[in-house]
Amino acid sequence: MNLKMQKKYYCRFTVEKLAVLIFFISSLYPSCLLCQEETEDFVIAVVDLKVSEELTDVDPVAISDKLRKEIENLGYKIVNRNDIQAIMREHKLELLGVVNSREQRKELGDLLKADKIISGSIGKLGTSIVVSLAITGITLGNYENTVSEQVSGRVEQLFDTMEFLAKKLFGLSVRTIKELRQVASIGIEIDKKVSGSFNWNSTTMALVSGKKKVKICSGTDGNFLKEITVKRDVGSLAFHPSSDILALASGKEIYLIDTGTGSIINSFSSKGDKYRPICFNGDGAYLASVKDKKKIEIFNLHTGVKVAELSGHKDDILFLSYDNKGLLISLDKERNLVTWNPQTSSRIRQLQILSSISKIGASEISADGDKIAVGFKDFKYLRGYSGVEENEYIQLIDLQTGEVINTFEGHVETILALSFSPDGRFLASGGEDRTVKIWDLNTGLELTKISVNDSVEDLLFSPNALQLFGGFKEAGAALWEVR
Repeated sequence: MNLKMQKKYYCRFTVEKLAVLIFFISSLYPSCLLCQEETEDFVIAVVDLKVSEELTDVDPVAISDKLRKEIENLGYKIVNRNDIQAIMREHKLELLGVVNSREQRKELGDLLKADKIISGSIGKLGTSIVVSLAITGITLGNYENTVSEQVSGRVEQLFDTMEFLAKKLFGLSVRTIKELRQVASIGIEIDKKVSGSFNWNSTTMALVSGKKKVKICSGTDGNFLKEITVKRDVGSLAFHPSSDILALASGKEIYLIDTGTGSIINSFSSKGDKYRPICFNGDGAYLASVKDKKKIEIFNLHTGVKVAELSGHKDDILFLSYDNKGLLISLDKERNLVTWNPQTSSRIRQLQILSSISKIGASEISADGDKIAVGFKDFKYLRGYSGVEENEYIQLIDLQTGEVINTFEGHVETILALSFSPDGRFLASGGEDRTVKIWDLNTGLELTKISVNDSVEDLLFSPNALQLFGGFKEAGAALWEVR
């Protein structure tokens, strides 16, 4: 074997052995005491992660810098990467030695004046990517904790995973979702579909289905509390972000209902479809609604006056939401995504997303206001066959650039409902295939899946993320406990 081949074989051996070693050690050190220590007392050195030769599009420096940033966000002091590289070159320290030799780990820690060293590897396992990390205490030179995480085969997911892994490495609690346990099946008179909304503290849930009645239920167990009757059929609803006021959209009006007393406290004349999108801004001072399918109206709730009318969409508006910065986001059938400044009634940006697809089934904005999830149908030409295959996809799209962050596959029929968890870590999806899926946005993996008896047309996480509401086409609604 010539020298070049020996070097190539040695690098591959190093990464693979490193991944196996760290994964094995993780079973020996299941707990971590780091979370019991004061973060400001420690200086952490993060050595550039070893990346398998198979992952040619993974930049080890960029991904290691992302890990450093996430650890710094936890409150730790980070040794500058350039200082690490200079000292390793000067003292001829190799990564393999740092990981496997207690003496060299202690030596590097002393040279860097660091209390702990983090090292690890990124390798390929089938169609997935495996990230393994280890943290070493310099005093004894022993591994204090190791973590390993499998992510989808998309390199983009690695950057999102670093925050998750940093918390795990330091023994911090990281929530996941393993199952949905149904706690209530809720019957309601059906017109077309059932839509729901949680109040600000997750204790109350309101349901409408195109009829003149609004059903108020417990947000914890789904038990019936009261029924409110209004003058006209309603199909869309939204709870105020900090009170029990409920906004309802009808054909010609928007009602504001006090769900405590069941009385109408205000109404706005607003011609449009009863299923049109409506939403409150972050502090609940304004309400936005789609008018005549292509326009947006904004009402001041303190004065009851319409303060703005936004126009420019040439096709029906499918989605409308305020982001966490007070901007308004709208999406139409032609896939035009517009960000508005509601104070000046001006457009900040307009992007056309998913230009090759014909129809959007569902869309939802993330809690941080930076991303939008879109469910749609697309077609793949079948290799070796004459014809095409329909496929259902969910894409996570950056609202600033329109670039695709990640793609999720798994549904086999039209996706009709999407909901982000309040912390932005999870996405619920459902549709005509009568399934509800929960996705981990850090890893891109499907966490759990349940089957239901009807087409899922609405999904909504509660504000405390402990419940998930599902509205069906013909079979009423359901409430699940998120575990």
